[in-house]
Amino acid sequence: MDNWQELMSKMLIDFIKLSFIKFIRNKKNIFYVLILSIFTVILLSLITFEKSLVNYIDNFIVKNIGFRTLSVSPKNSSKDLGYSELVNIEHVVDVHSANYDTVSVESSFKTEDLDGYVDFVYANQNTLPNVIIGEKFNASDTGVAICPIDFLPSSEAYNLLVSESKILSGYKLLNSSFEAYYFSYIFDGKRMIEKDKYTKSFKIIGIYDAKKVINPSNTCYISEKDMKEIKNITTIKSENTSYGFMVLVDDVKYVDNVLDNLHKIGFTRVNIRSQIDYDIINKIIFACNIVVSVVIFSIVVIIINYNKKKFINDTKSIGLLKTMGYSNNNIVFLYLLDTVNTSIFSYLVGLLVFFIIFYFLKFYFLKGLIYSGFEIILKLSTFLISVFIVIFISVVVVLNYFFKCRRKNIISMLEGDD
Repeated sequence: MDNWQELMSKMLIDFIKLSFIKFIRNKKNIFYVLILSIFTVILLSLITFEKSLVNYIDNFIVKNIGFRTLSVSPKNSSKDLGYSELVNIEHVVDVHSANYDTVSVESSFKTEDLDGYVDFVYANQNTLPNVIIGEKFNASDTGVAICPIDFLPSSEAYNLLVSESKILSGYKLLNSSFEAYYFSYIFDGKRMIEKDKYTKSFKIIGIYDAKKVINPSNTCYISEKDMKEIKNITTIKSENTSYGFMVLVDDVKYVDNVLDNLHKIGFTRVNIRSQIDYDIINKIIFACNIVVSVVIFSIVVIIINYNKKKFINDTKSIGLLKTMGYSNNNIVFLYLLDTVNTSIFSYLVGLLVFFIIFYFLKFYFLKGLIYSGFEIILKLSTFLISVFIVIFISVVVVLNYFFKCRRKNIISMLEGDD
């Protein structure tokens, strides 16, 4: 028994050595490995991009408060414009005037590189991010703000790519103060004209991760009292103007329920504040799937053609191995080793190139993307799919050709008949 195990171990080592020698000496393998590696890189890149895009959209919908904030027109027939009805709807956690929702101001952060624009957003305990480093504020507090950890007080915060060198550290700014500048306006019949300039000091009492809630990195939360103070100055008052409401739902999954209830009680003009053009997204994903399908089909065709020619060329060698006493199982094992070596080497080369590209894209060229909430992610399923396509299919193709070949008699194989 020990002698048999020793013999099998030596045979296995010999098979591996022979497979490796064949792989090195066959110059056609170089071209095959090169092509298969290139297609592996393309396949991994496409699948990674698609999964990253889908992940970003899913996170955007779940984490961004805009997808559960409804803009509701006032009900003019009601004395309070419908406010009392709105606050009593199930799953509604906050209702405030649309006029007091957001305001953009200039700030003392203005430098040669930054234009200093900060977006103030109305907030209370129900609308603030769940995780705040530092302190929170109450509706009646004044002169306080909660700003991003990676803070970019500039209109550039709305760009998809952001220069990391312009980002200010929220940790360093915590408990420091800055000035906000805003104006009152008059209307001359044609346009709004700045009248008086106002300055208000804000202390940064807390910081939050803007990426976690998919906010632009210039977004700071302020109290209801401060928002009303600023908006009452910057808004041109008119007796005939009535503002709608911003209605916050506790979870995005209940938005449709709240919409139904709003229509039932007579609120007809309702919009979700943040919306995604799913038509464009679906077209991008569809295009990715088409290209991925073409790449997979190309890989399969390359594998089939390569192994078909390989078996045609090796027919005599297979016949010779049979005459030497090698069993079909031994020959299959030998050719599987050869195929697996080639496929794994091709996949590893492609994987290495992919990781190099991924590293440079994520940490150099596209590093600014993370501040918009978009992140290139790697998932195990991406590698499992690519391994299945590149390696497993190669094994299946080899087995198919071998079982076709084994039905031939040894004489015809030695003569090299196809």
